[in-house]
Amino acid sequence: MGGMVAHFQVDLGRGHAGAHLTLDRVADQHPRRRRWLLLVAVALTLPFAVALALAGLSSAIPGFRTQGPIAWLTGGRHVGLALAYGPPLALLILIFARVRMHFSRGAGRWSGRVEARLELWEVMTALLALAVAGIFFGHLAADAWACANGVRSAC
Repeated sequence: MGGMVAHFQVDLGRGHAGAHLTLDRVADQHPRRRRWLLLVAVALTLPFAVALALAGLSSAIPGFRTQGPIAWLTGGRHVGLALAYGPPLALLILIFARVRMHFSRGAGRWSGRVEARLELWEVMTALLALAVAGIFFGHLAADAWACANGVRSAC
């Protein structure tokens, strides 16, 4: 399976600024070496995504009960909290493993380049982890805002 390489370059100096973005498809050079990273990211993201989807179904469908599966997935209060940090951790692992930053200075200009090499499944896992983390932490922020503005049920 092929991958994707994204290059983003920014140049600043001498009163001018420039930015350039390039997206290219590439053949995967080392498919076995990348597999462990994808498996770790999926293992960190998928359980919380399933628990979140089950909780959403349970609130949307009146007769649908998910307390058993969610309790089994989260394993209790503290394990559930640790599980919530899985998607952000998966994003950090993918960023540190696949994104490279380069900075240079020459001819009176600063130049910065960011390069990301990701497989299709890594991109999809990163987008799922980003969505799950955004929903979860956005929900926490909305509850905190509602509580601060007098909605007692949100506290």
